[in-house]
Amino acid sequence: MEQLSFFSIEKKIQNAITLLKMFEAKAIEMHPEGYYLCFSGGKDSQVIYELAKQAKVKFQAYYNVTTVDPPELVYFIRKMYPAVIINQPDTTMWELISQKHYPPTRRMRYCCSELKERGGKGRFVVTGVRWAESRKRRKRGFAEIQGPSEPKVILNSDNDEKRRQIENCQIKGKRVLNPILDWTDDEVWQFIHTHIRTYCSLYDEGFTRIGCIGCPLASTKQREKELARYPMFKKAYLKAFDRMLSYHKEGTHGSATWKDAEDVYRWWLYGNPPKEIQVTGQIELSIERELGNIVKEIEKKKPEPSKKWEDVFQKKLYDWKKIYQFGTEENLTTDGEVLNQIRRELVQVYENYFSGTTACDRYKKKIPQAVKDDYMAGEVEIFETAQRLVKKYKQSQQFRYVLVKRPQIRETDRRKLQVDLLVGKIQKLEVCVKRKDILGMRIFSKEDELDKMLAEVYQKIKELPRINEGVESAGNKKKSSWKNQMILEEFIR
Repeated sequence: MEQLSFFSIEKKIQNAITLLKMFEAKAIEMHPEGYYLCFSGGKDSQVIYELAKQAKVKFQAYYNVTTVDPPELVYFIRKMYPAVIINQPDTTMWELISQKHYPPTRRMRYCCSELKERGGKGRFVVTGVRWAESRKRRKRGFAEIQGPSEPKVILNSDNDEKRRQIENCQIKGKRVLNPILDWTDDEVWQFIHTHIRTYCSLYDEGFTRIGCIGCPLASTKQREKELARYPMFKKAYLKAFDRMLSYHKEGTHGSATWKDAEDVYRWWLYGNPPKEIQVTGQIELSIERELGNIVKEIEKKKPEPSKKWEDVFQKKLYDWKKIYQFGTEENLTTDGEVLNQIRRELVQVYENYFSGTTACDRYKKKIPQAVKDDYMAGEVEIFETAQRLVKKYKQSQQFRYVLVKRPQIRETDRRKLQVDLLVGKIQKLEVCVKRKDILGMRIFSKEDELDKMLAEVYQKIKELPRINEGVESAGNKKKSSWKNQMILEEFIR
């Protein structure tokens, strides 16, 4: 459960709505449609879309197809956001790779400018950019002017003087408003669970961010997961790399250092040095960075592996055994995915530092077998606990009271008291039990947190004067009683 102050998120919601209302007139002046809202289908863009609706400002949302979008995301946008305008690109990622003669990288992000960041010229653009997503973004302000020169921060408060500065700045280029710039991940999810209650299914499958498949800005682990999930995209990248190499072979674009498309793919995914290893619960380990110039002096075949790498191997092996038995602390991915990642790291350490030594056979036998990606430690216990909790809350007098009183509470009070958040968590747990979603059960089976939240919500509802007064007409009381009974019976089923 998110340990958040509701009043903090409520204040941020109001600030965001105020910002949107503040510049609506300027947005309409720049274009009759009003704001140009950048929509990607991810959690952040869902929040700004909902905030724009709550602010009742004039806007139009646009989704730019990149040709490397997850199919589930595109389906979600078409189904749940039919009003969003979908812009098709003039080219594809595969054509761009051939045209640029180089794969997209962190430094050469031509794919973003050509595919993702199209549109909005001369408009007042609303984005879901947040500080929490990037250190570089911490330098950005709530509103910016994008022109030929470096973006200039022009608003950090809502006083009148700053408003005039916005309105009087040159219009060339596009103006950008970032209403949720200071929101945390927990606050974004709290808003979604309270106000929207739906999101792309990929978030329930371990994805923390949703973007282009194989995006070089994502971690190596994330890219591996995406390309394994969507093998057709991997094949498309390989074909594009193969076409790209034909330009290099002609000698018109420099000499190539890659042998074939597979060689380009490995470089593109892992780089020249061994890939950086990052597993939840462990320190980051980069073999190349750890050794630096010392690695070059170590012989490829050693009589005995160094004590340092024996310790590294044993530490990783201990982590593997611990997670296999007790599970990972990371709630957004399965134990199997983490275990297989650790196994790949063990294989990498073995191949680089044990293979060819007198200890090679001993350490090779210690490498565990791969497990299924959906493996979950203690699956039976998780399922039984989730079943028990669903039964417990269905029979709970406090929770029944919350369900009955919920329709009588104003929406603003429900948000303030976290009533919808509590009900959503318990109902989500029940859905996970019905679907036998072990990962979801583990996420929502936090009994101590749920009990504490239920006790607090129950007490706060009882303290509401209008609930305790019970001043209702006979007709309204009968109608309310019937409605409450229907809600309660629906949950108990």
